Amino acid sequence: MNLIEITMAMLVFSLAANTSLQLWSSGARWSQTNAEQQETLRRVDAHLLRSEHSLRLAALAVVAGVEAEDPDQSAARCAAAGQWMAEQLLSGAGALPVGVQRQVSAPSSGVDGLWLTYRIEPMGLERRRLFTAAAHGLCPPAAPISDPEVGT
Repeated sequence: MNLIEITMAMLVFSLAANTSLQLWSSGARWSQTNAEQQETLRRVDAHLLRSEHSLRLAALAVVAGVEAEDPDQSAARCAAAGQWMAEQLLSGAGALPVGVQRQVSAPSSGVDGLWLTYRIEPMGLERRRLFTAAAHGLCPPAAPISDPEVGT
């Protein structure tokens, strides 16, 4: 082998090693980003389930307490249920992951209830759950919901 062949072999070897390192680095970054996104989604889902669980427990306590006092309080309970549910969903929720926003809002149509929405800004995703007072026993059920926002 002469000097030119050795130089060309070293050049090809170094280019191949450099390209391989860049591909490995890119794959490792993608894997790390994907793992962080999955962890964020897991934490948002866990936060949503904790909020729903605490709302159900609080609603059970309210319904049991009101029915023990006066079983005919369903109309008064229904009038204040929306505000009470919003307060329960916003209180004691704990810390959210970075880049996640939580919002409680009323549906755009005449549906009685609240949307609990988590916006995950870095990924451009959102998780939404509809909570109604009737589903938690805070007022008697109304007519069936037929709203395109709910999907029925």
